[in-house]
Amino acid sequence: MKNILVPTDFSKEAGYALQLATDFAKKTGAKLSIIHVIEYYPTASFTTMGPAPESGITVDAFTTQMIKKVEKQFEELKAKEMFDGVDVQTFVKIGNPYQNITKKIAALNADLVIMGSKGAHGMDEVMIGSNAERVVRYSKHPVITVKEPIRLDGIKSIAFATDYTEAQVELLSGFDRLLEVIDAEVYLLRVNTPYNFIPTRGAENNLREFAKKNHLVNVKISTYDAYKEDAGISAFAQDNNIDLIAIGTHGRKGIMHTISGSIAEDLVNHTAKPVWTCHIK
Repeated sequence: MKNILVPTDFSKEAGYALQLATDFAKKTGAKLSIIHVIEYYPTASFTTMGPAPESGITVDAFTTQMIKKVEKQFEELKAKEMFDGVDVQTFVKIGNPYQNITKKIAALNADLVIMGSKGAHGMDEVMIGSNAERVVRYSKHPVITVKEPIRLDGIKSIAFATDYTEAQVELLSGFDRLLEVIDAEVYLLRVNTPYNFIPTRGAENNLREFAKKNHLVNVKISTYDAYKEDAGISAFAQDNNIDLIAIGTHGRKGIMHTISGSIAEDLVNHTAKPVWTCHIK
């Protein structure tokens, strides 16, 4: 692991993500990159950093002020003891947060992205979703989303949700790299729903075959019954005190995303547990 990227809006959730990323960087020797995007539209009356410029203040002058403000915040942030021994670089961009984050992920060839998330609910979820959700949907690189405080040494158990199909095999190389850093007990989980039901014995046998075929050792075979996959994964994690959920995402776009949705994105929006996601082709 060489490069870790953390997008920040200086919220408490972004702080949780930054602490976890720092733990990863210290354990792996990776460079830690932090990006803040100033979301600014000249016709708006309010920006993510506060009120838009008053009459008489030019756009260039206003954005310069905002950049200086963020750079000062970054200097104060980097002075914290938590970054001792970590190679940290910061970036300030102006424009669309999602677009700037994804460009930076590609430019750095990030091995891991760690993001804080408040989630998105109701009409916000239907209309725009959260930036974290969009990054999860389209990123070709592994992403961990965080809503509550979590430290690397506090991750003792992981639920790897799978339907044990061939497409899931793609996830395992990325998941193996995660396990090189995290020493955790792994639960191989299959959620049974009314629309995709397999008797428990058959599901468990399929999970064992999947584990054997892919040389997964010391994993716990688990099934869980629920009305929806994301609800079942979340409930299993709660019932078994799971510290991290791992799942693949297909990154569906357009009408296919509207129709089929994404279990991973639903988890990012609704569960309080940290979620590791990786793209499946």
